[in-house]
Amino acid sequence: MKAKTWNLLVLGCTSGMLAVLAGVTIFVDPFLHYHGGQDFLEYPLKDERYQNDGIVRHYDYDSIITGTSMSQNFNCSEFDELWEAKSIKIAKPVSYIGSGTACSPKNASLLRMMLTNVVWGEHGTGKLLRNDKVRIAGKTGTCYIIENRGYNTSKKRLAFCGFFPADNPKYSCIVLTCHPRQNAFGAASTSGTVLKNIALKMYSRGMLDNNPELRPDPEQPQQPPVMFASTHQRVDYLRQSFNIGHVKHFAPAKASRTVPSLKGCSLRDAINHMESLGIDVTFSGSGYVTSQSIPPGTTPAAGARIHLTLNN
Repeated sequence: MKAKTWNLLVLGCTSGMLAVLAGVTIFVDPFLHYHGGQDFLEYPLKDERYQNDGIVRHYDYDSIITGTSMSQNFNCSEFDELWEAKSIKIAKPVSYIGSGTACSPKNASLLRMMLTNVVWGEHGTGKLLRNDKVRIAGKTGTCYIIENRGYNTSKKRLAFCGFFPADNPKYSCIVLTCHPRQNAFGAASTSGTVLKNIALKMYSRGMLDNNPELRPDPEQPQQPPVMFASTHQRVDYLRQSFNIGHVKHFAPAKASRTVPSLKGCSLRDAINHMESLGIDVTFSGSGYVTSQSIPPGTTPAAGARIHLTLNN
């Protein structure tokens, strides 16, 4: 047999075998990549990464169980029965998750209600986070820190994962507190309180679209440029050099550490004044400041806190 004929025969046989293998692979689809497999064949789902893409693309579902090693112990059928859902399990997250949502709107609404009840429900563990300004929802979590191959029950790790406003979520936040000074503290009184303070400060700045005392600043007329210089001679030199007309001459004064009178200030202006002095602010009411807990003219200690009473 001539070499050319032999080469063609080998090439033909090899190509034919590859075509058969490709056809069988596509038809059987062992990795669920092409069409999700055949109904008459059984495809064991082993929580392997190579199966995730095919499961997401070809299975019918409205909820996803996802995570790492912990999710491998979950059973989809039990989850479906409990939540009246049709779920799939993605043991190791992938970048492509169907439409981009982890669960159906119905299940998302149910979860939002459950997390809201953690703070506002009768038996919730986060009742400390209730307030009359921002409705917060989330979940507390407490565990002991592992040291020397065991749990150290004198050291806690306290977490709060929440979002706000609960009815129309705009922001979410996770706060983790490791080993608080007093072991009796809980997740709501530590990490949850941090999130609550964040929400209240955002409210006071009008970032939640629900602040009645926030009013836009009036438009200011154009002001002459402000120039800083140690002497009037230097100001005159700069004006002549750059052909500048009327200017304001600014000379810095010694910074005052005393608390000013905040009566009549808006909440936003009052907070700006106090934070520039390193003073924490709490408040009650809405409108403008009518009284303050630290009298004007007082020099506050580091980390001081002032309470403002507001009224329209």
